[in-house]
Amino acid sequence: MSRYGLCLVITVMLVSASGATCAKHRTIKEFQPEVVWKEMPTIEQVMEQVNGSRRIQQLQSSTITLKLDAPGTPALSANLSIERPRRLRLQARVSRLMGNELDMGSNEQVFWLQTMRPQPTLFYAQHQQFEQLTARKVLPVSPDWIIEALGLPEMNPADIHEGPIQRADGLLEVRSQIGTALGTTRRILVLDRSGLVREIILYDAQGNLVAQAKQTEHENYPGVNYALPHHVQIRLLPAGEPEINFDIDVGFYLVNELMGNDPQRWTMPDPAGLSVIDLVQFAQGQQVAPIPPNYHPEWMEREAMAIPYRGFERR
Repeated sequence: MSRYGLCLVITVMLVSASGATCAKHRTIKEFQPEVVWKEMPTIEQVMEQVNGSRRIQQLQSSTITLKLDAPGTPALSANLSIERPRRLRLQARVSRLMGNELDMGSNEQVFWLQTMRPQPTLFYAQHQQFEQLTARKVLPVSPDWIIEALGLPEMNPADIHEGPIQRADGLLEVRSQIGTALGTTRRILVLDRSGLVREIILYDAQGNLVAQAKQTEHENYPGVNYALPHHVQIRLLPAGEPEINFDIDVGFYLVNELMGNDPQRWTMPDPAGLSVIDLVQFAQGQQVAPIPPNYHPEWMEREAMAIPYRGFERR
C-alpha cells in the first residue's frame, strides 16, 4: 500500500471514532445549551467549563456514519466504544451484509487498525514510541487528540494558557502551550458564549499546522451537564502529504455506560494471516513489522464516575 493510501485508510479509521448516525435530525429544544457567559469569562472559568468533559468517562454508539472527502469513498457505518483515557474499539463496515471493513482500537499500551482492503493488514504502534516519533507522515496526531476533536477536550492547569481573547466574530479564543516529548506544541480552542468548543487547532513543536476540528450541533446531556457535538469536521495535515478532510454526523450517545461485557473489547486482534505494519517503523522506512506481541490492557476495576445516562436519540 502506498503511503498516501495508508493515510486515507487511517483517516477513515479516526473519523469513525466519533459515535454517529448519518441523517441530520431536528433539534430538541430542551437539550440546547444555554448561554453561560454574559460577560467576558476568566481563564479559570473557561478551564472549569471545558474540563466538564471529565465527567464523561465512557461513550458508546451503535450507529455511526462518516463521509471522507475523497472521490469514490463509500459511507461507513460502525459500532463504537470509548473508555477514557485511551480505551477505544471501533468496527466499521460498508453494510451489515458485507462484514467489517475496519477494526480499530486502543488500550493503555498500543493502538491498532485492521483493514481488509486492498489486502488484510494490521497497523499498530505503541503509544510511548509514537509520542516520540518526529516524522509523522501517515498520522500527524495521537489518538488522544482525536478524542478531544470528537468532543472531549481538556485543559491541563500545568500548561501555559493565554486568553480568553475576544474575536471579531464574537467567539472567544484560548491559546495553550503544551509540553510534549518532542517539545512545546500549541493548541487553540475557539469557544462561544455558551461555553461550547467550536474549533480545536493544533500546531506541532516546529509551528506547523497539523490538525483542525470544527464542532457544531451541540446537544446537552443533563445527566453529566455537558454538551457534545453532533457534527464534526476534521482536517489532518500529515507532513509531506495532501491534507485529508472528514465530515461526521452524530445521532446519539450512551454516556458513562458500555453495553455488553466483552473481555476482548480492548484487545488487539490476532495478527495471524495478516500483513503487519508497525507505524513507527513504517515512518522510519521499514514496511513490514514482526508479529507484534499480544498486547492486553491493564484491567482495572473502575468505580462509576457518574450515574449512567443513556442519552437520547434525535428524531
